[in-house]
Amino acid sequence: MFILEKILNKSNSYQFYKKNFEKSSKVIDELEKELKTNKKLLRDKNNELNTIKNLSTNFNKFLIKQYNNPTISAPFSKTDKNNFLFMELIADYLVSIAENLEDKPLISVIMPVYNRKDIVMNSIESVLSQSYSNFELIIVDDASTDGTTDLLKKIEHDKVKVVFHDKNKFCAGARNTGLKEAKGELISYLDSDNLFDKRYLAAVVGAFSILPDADAVYTAQYRFENIDQNPFLILFGVFNRSLLKNSNYIDINSFSHRKSVYESIGGFDETYDALEDWDFIMRIDNNYKIYSIPVLLSLYYLHAPNRTTNLISSDYIKEISDKNEVIADNYSLDRKINILIPIYKNDFNIENCVKSILESNLKDIKLIISNNCSNINLIEKFNGIDSNLIKIIESKSDEGFIDAVNQGLAHVDKNSDVVLLNQNAVLMHNSLESMQKYAYELNDCGLVVSQEVLKDSNVVLKCMPYVKRVDYGCDISTTELYNNVQHIPIFHDGDVIEMEYSSFFCTYIKRDILNSYNKFNENFSIKLLSEYVQHVKGLKIYHVSEAVVINNSGKNYQLINNKDFESNDYEYKWNF
Repeated sequence: MFILEKILNKSNSYQFYKKNFEKSSKVIDELEKELKTNKKLLRDKNNELNTIKNLSTNFNKFLIKQYNNPTISAPFSKTDKNNFLFMELIADYLVSIAENLEDKPLISVIMPVYNRKDIVMNSIESVLSQSYSNFELIIVDDASTDGTTDLLKKIEHDKVKVVFHDKNKFCAGARNTGLKEAKGELISYLDSDNLFDKRYLAAVVGAFSILPDADAVYTAQYRFENIDQNPFLILFGVFNRSLLKNSNYIDINSFSHRKSVYESIGGFDETYDALEDWDFIMRIDNNYKIYSIPVLLSLYYLHAPNRTTNLISSDYIKEISDKNEVIADNYSLDRKINILIPIYKNDFNIENCVKSILESNLKDIKLIISNNCSNINLIEKFNGIDSNLIKIIESKSDEGFIDAVNQGLAHVDKNSDVVLLNQNAVLMHNSLESMQKYAYELNDCGLVVSQEVLKDSNVVLKCMPYVKRVDYGCDISTTELYNNVQHIPIFHDGDVIEMEYSSFFCTYIKRDILNSYNKFNENFSIKLLSEYVQHVKGLKIYHVSEAVVINNSGKNYQLINNKDFESNDYEYKWNF
């Protein structure tokens, strides 16, 4: 071996291969080190992705909670903080979208000011320090008397325009002046005692960019008692149309819209000296599409200097709310519907229920009332109504609520869809048409659930803690009473929500589901049907906000034990 090595050492080929082998060994060592580094980076990235995945799963639960209660109070839990972390990820994503836009839209920020000499520059600076550069700030001085006017006259900045009022026109008038001056494609608002995070405008632009059908968006908001204190509250509600009509939870300082919206519906109602922003947002909702954007970039200070608190009467709130009562779009029925109302032992509110159906004046509907063991003769009560429109099935045997359902289903027309309706339900304008529309427009839809607006009951307060008006009521169909919401999109427009199961109040069942489902027997429950639709048919259950149905049980409505509610017998859901 020694002789061979000596011979090879003298060989040029040997020297060449030896040199390259040593070089290759070094390369291999470096590659192995790099591989170990990459494996560590990959593990770290996988851990990060798993963390994000877990955050995402928990965040869906967070969105479901925030759909019904738009507040998170301090001290914040670890789960709260994880949700805030996920909101940061969403904010960074939206900001990156805005940064990479080739054509960056101009966004106008409107700031009304009245007697805020000591703090207004903080708000102005929070706009001027935005990471998104294509904006204009329109400041409207509403005839200040404390030196604010002189301070604002000194501002010289190419992105700032200051307009001065000769007399005080309050917030609505000041904002309208700003809207008239605005040149931006997008409009945002910032009062002179609040602040924007430096990423706020970029996130708003990013949101409009990825949501081309959005006419308006709003974000989450930090709430502070005073400057230099920690937040005492986070205000963020996933867009809930029913809750908005009851109580305002969208602050104008976290709200943005396209200028075209203002050009269409006009500005703020100057006859209101309070809640003009609520009125404005509801008018937009009645005509355009609003999205909730879960990013925490708006800062609101409750006890800022010179803040005035208006005492708002319930009549004042009612006036604004009634003014913005939703009138749903007019749709038509393309398919026949049989409405089945099963009754067992009582007939509470059945007359109001039937009246609301008859007043719909729809041609392609038939009403089937299955009366099992109630003490009222419904044939006599509804005598005179066209028998082609209403069919009453009387049974004196005490076979239970499910038997009432099955007796009714036996008389359903073979080619009709079915709406299972509670006897306390009062159909509002276009509710049936809306359910049918979404049932067939959403390709993966199996069942449609309406709103269940409960009025005149303190149960609403237990289900929806933010509700301010029990008399006006609110939709309880998505609350913890049912615990049936499955998924809410991160960016939500308020139209539809995916449900885990339907409650027995008002449910639209498509004909092909009825044709394939054969469990309408003693084992029937609406929840069992829901599971069949999802796990056998591979379809979804959708809650449709356009379908508004009133729960007319009012003060007679009582909460029941959730454990009981899991049972197949849903009759005691209405426990009087």
